[in-house]
Amino acid sequence: MLLQRESKCALCGVYNPRLLIVSHIKPWSTSTNDERLDVHNGLLLCSNHDALFDKKLISFTDNRGIKNSKNGI
Repeated sequence: MLLQRESKCALCGVYNPRLLIVSHIKPWSTSTNDERLDVHNGLLLCSNHDALFDKKLISFTDNRGIKNSKNGI
């Protein structure tokens, strides 16, 4: 559903679907079943940005702006 709503990386604009990953804002492991399927609990990111987000090296503001984390890059 997120791929239908968004068609590119939220940060860099890569638009090839083979390079995009749905990244959960609230981690899958701590989400309820409803949260896991909630399109608003996801960001479409390229693999590079997804890896940085998963490792908590980058984070996002409420309006989806990028910010470095304390341990950021």
